[in-house]
Amino acid sequence: MKNPELISVVGDDETNKDITQYYYTVKSKNKTEAVARLLHIYNPKLTLIFCNTKRKVDDVTRELTKKGYNVDKIHGDLQQTARLHVLNKFHTGVLDMLVATDVAARGLDIKNVEAVINYDVPEKADYYVHRIGRTGRIGNKGYSFTLVSKSEMSRLDTIERFTKSNIKKRNIPTPDRVLRVKE
Repeated sequence: MKNPELISVVGDDETNKDITQYYYTVKSKNKTEAVARLLHIYNPKLTLIFCNTKRKVDDVTRELTKKGYNVDKIHGDLQQTARLHVLNKFHTGVLDMLVATDVAARGLDIKNVEAVINYDVPEKADYYVHRIGRTGRIGNKGYSFTLVSKSEMSRLDTIERFTKSNIKKRNIPTPDRVLRVKE
């Protein structure tokens, strides 16, 4: 061979080193409040929030809209034209947040996502890799926040083994800390 090139492919079980990964133990009923607190502390420009079901995407989008966030959703029940319209609004910064099922975890070129929030721990470990891979792209830094209820802890353990990474446990910011950041 003349002038051979070595091409390296990152395996599905490896995560991007430019993504800071945290998890938070949260009761299911408190997850939307946890999202709000994380958003106030980190203040990401673009945030992708992943849920496991279309119904949960609808619920979370509704709850965040009530809280005054500039958010929309995509999942498999939306027409392709509607999905493309929402993605375009997110991509151009008209929307700050997008709540989605795993339909948005693969194959979409969404740039400048600063944070990925796993509202639900993904049902399969490789879904986690694809979800958080929407941030920390092309040399940019990103955050991954995973909200874990007691019933989801075993899935998080599986993800850590699969990705060969130690996801750091953090505490949800207190209301006092959120208020200090707002000032």
